[in-house]
Amino acid sequence: MIFDREFILQTLQSLIRIDSRNPGLEADAPGELEIALHVRSLLKSWGYEPELHELGERRANVVARRPGAGSGPSLMINVHLDTVGTAGMDEPFSGTVRDGRVYGRGAQDTKGGMAAVLALARALGESNEEMAGDLVLAFVADEEDASIGTADLTARLRTDAAVVIEPSGLDVVVGHRGFGIFRIRTRGRTAHGGRPDLGVDANLHMGLVLAGLDELRRDWEHRWVHPQLGSASLHVPVVGGGRHLFVYSDACRAEVECRTVPGQTADETELELRRVVERAGAGRPDFDARVEPVMWRSPHAIDPDLPIVRALRAAGGRVLGREPSLGWHGWWEDSGLLGEAGIDAVVIGPAGGGLHEETEWVDLDSVVRLAEILLDTTRAYCGAEGKDIQHD
Repeated sequence: MIFDREFILQTLQSLIRIDSRNPGLEADAPGELEIALHVRSLLKSWGYEPELHELGERRANVVARRPGAGSGPSLMINVHLDTVGTAGMDEPFSGTVRDGRVYGRGAQDTKGGMAAVLALARALGESNEEMAGDLVLAFVADEEDASIGTADLTARLRTDAAVVIEPSGLDVVVGHRGFGIFRIRTRGRTAHGGRPDLGVDANLHMGLVLAGLDELRRDWEHRWVHPQLGSASLHVPVVGGGRHLFVYSDACRAEVECRTVPGQTADETELELRRVVERAGAGRPDFDARVEPVMWRSPHAIDPDLPIVRALRAAGGRVLGREPSLGWHGWWEDSGLLGEAGIDAVVIGPAGGGLHEETEWVDLDSVVRLAEILLDTTRAYCGAEGKDIQHD
């Protein structure tokens, strides 16, 4: 074991005890500034010159660069600072340890991963080891909501490859679904419930749209299928309209959530939804509906034979005694934004349980192993001590 387990545990507990809930998810959440300042302080103590990038009130990224000799490829390690909410949790910020598990909000998602990255930062910061390529350590805001942190990061810098830290049980994740959020509105005309000659029911018109969306959902199950991720899907998590009884509804709104697979695009998906709306209104002169794109995050897939994937899997093999499996995630991650920016992005993270649930924990041994894997990967990919791999 290369890393000090007690140091990693104490670092992890200090991170869990800082409330970094995302204010995009909970109105009273404090954001990432406090934990960003904590991370910046640690990095400074190990000889780095970290930058704090403020992204709004109490929102921030921390970025530290370890320059290489300039003759090798550059690598980013990207981990998010924010967590989801704590509703229903008894001790969300305790960092309690039981049977090798560390408990608390963000323990697995992804303060365990953050502790591993900080252990890596300390090891490299306190060494005289020179690498051929630059290493960028990026601690980013807002992954759990709108990803303003990684979006800002990609506007500021670019590396050849990136390792994104997300829970994976130490598997190497080479692709994931994307998602799109669209809002559909139907407009009617208010009238007394007894005056059908005057009223136009926006809710009934939305019903026609919803029926069409269900047909599209079933069509996607056969037309958009990925060998590892399965079928694309869509559902309507929010729908609502009308004022009260005895009045025709003049407006109805539906939020449509699309979960996409590699190959689907924002423009094509929006066009398919517009066609659903057009068919719903065919032959109905009083039908009025529109589709509004709200958010799009592209699906992501990386070639498993790329150098960063090979380096990560080889490192995992040396640390674990077995080569990590290739994995795919059914949810979206910031690797999608990095991929769109032209960065070869792959995902790995610790083992644990209770993601976004009332009891969340991370396996401490897996955090230590992750730190070892990241160190080995960095040396191999960036080219240290003759451990350079071939970069195609």
